[in-house]
Amino acid sequence: MPASPAQAALRALPLLLLGALAAPPAAAAAIDAACRPAEQGQPLKVALVTSSSGGLIFNSMGHTAIWFSGGPLDEGLVYNWGAYDGTRPDLGPAFLAGEMNFWLADEVWAVQWRRNLRQQRSVVVQVLDVPQPEAAAMLRRLQIEVLPENREFRYHWALDNCATRARDVVNKLVGGQLETALSTPAPWTARHEGARHLSRHPLAAFAWDFMAGPYVDQPLTEWQLGMVPERLMESVQGVVLRDPDGATRPLVTARCDLREGEYSWARPHPLPSWPVAALTTALSALMVGLGLRPAGAARRLSGAMLGLWGLTAGLLGLITFVMWAISSLDGVGPTFSWLQANPLTLLLAAAGLQRLRQRAWGPLLRGAAFALAGIGVAGLIFKPLIPQDNLHMVAVFLPPLLGAAALAWRAPGEGRG
Repeated sequence: MPASPAQAALRALPLLLLGALAAPPAAAAAIDAACRPAEQGQPLKVALVTSSSGGLIFNSMGHTAIWFSGGPLDEGLVYNWGAYDGTRPDLGPAFLAGEMNFWLADEVWAVQWRRNLRQQRSVVVQVLDVPQPEAAAMLRRLQIEVLPENREFRYHWALDNCATRARDVVNKLVGGQLETALSTPAPWTARHEGARHLSRHPLAAFAWDFMAGPYVDQPLTEWQLGMVPERLMESVQGVVLRDPDGATRPLVTARCDLREGEYSWARPHPLPSWPVAALTTALSALMVGLGLRPAGAARRLSGAMLGLWGLTAGLLGLITFVMWAISSLDGVGPTFSWLQANPLTLLLAAAGLQRLRQRAWGPLLRGAAFALAGIGVAGLIFKPLIPQDNLHMVAVFLPPLLGAAALAWRAPGEGRG
């Protein structure tokens, strides 16, 4: 049975940004010469490793890591801030409550590449031009941070994840110049990024769009957008560093697209919302049309449609409210979507059941239908005052509310069978 939007969201939110690391090649011959790992005793080479979206919800956002080779290392190491205990029984609840710990892991190159092949993900390596003293100091620091007593950190999908940790390392390596270079406003928001990365999973993308509140619509800088692996990869490619003597040089000296996997980079934009809005509008009109027919199969079908809609929208609103109440993570509720679908919308499921059984709604259910439609219309009127980019959700949820109100208005004239 296909997962409901609410179920898909529950699966997506705990692991929306966790992504398992996929990395480069099993043999140096498969890599462009500029991106091959340095040998022990050679100058340290530092590279940013970016993996594309995977085929599962939990790795939809891709992954970022830092690769060190040469210097004192007899084999290159990939430092990966995406390690977590995937076997813990409370994995989902722990993440939703904002109590999920991740840790830094160091893995050899071959391990990363096998994982990449297994998950069929695309991989890009960007070699960075960083001073040797800073690179050596950072390697020593990471060798300490990776120890069991130091490696854990509290995960935050936007402020502290695999990409932000790698971004911060690169920033330290270049004396803070990365943050300065990426201080310009970004044209995208977290809502846009989450929705486009979930486009392979339409139910999860829809639920994410519904549940996400104004937090994900805040303006971001390119630096803040570095929480998304693909955006960080794109941003560093154009960064130019300035030396103390005034000379300039690019941060990225070489870029190698190591493989094009079955699951590549996310689509540029989220899935369009108008087909869903058109569908709910058409179904709402059909629901009203059937409901106005004489008692019989048509009216029962109308009741079934109303009940199913009330159950779906009400559960979405209820789950969002519960998640907001129990979690310390930012992003889920309060949301403008509650004006169109909230726990009270479950009353429409009861109204639909009454119509399905050819029984009168009663004053409570009729009043609820009018009130919910009024709240939805009021939300549309005052939408310009609410800093949340989800007007498209109004187009999806408001027509059924108006349809329910139309049926409730007609209810007094119905039989009391």
